Amino acid sequence: ALQYYRTSSQKGNVLALHRVGVMASLGLGGPRHCASAVNSFKSVSERGDWMTKLTTANKLYSTGNSAAAVIIFTRFAFIGVEVAQANAAHILSKSYCPSWMQLSDNYNQSTLYLVPRSDWIE
Repeated sequence: ALQYYRTSSQKGNVLALHRVGVMASLGLGGPRHCASAVNSFKSVSERGDWMTKLTTANKLYSTGNSAAAVIIFTRFAFIGVEVAQANAAHILSKSYCPSWMQLSDNYNQSTLYLVPRSDWIE
């Protein structure tokens, strides 16, 4: 069963990817492998419906609306989405900095301080 789930997950089936993670975490179909289980679960979580918001952010950035894109990317960066962290860092490294963000001069502009505002936090 594990081999069929792996084949299906490689073709994009999210449920099969989840099952591969469950089987790896429990040691079903082979030895228990926690790292493989974590990677499978991480991949499943990154394919949820909320990913459409990241697609929207990508479209905003590609049309020149960096301000809206960096807000969305920053929200997802806070919860640990690596793609969002990289995209937010890329936009900020291009010297774009909205008024609610301040880069610290004490750390060679590598530390980002966020000023919380209720109008961008849902």
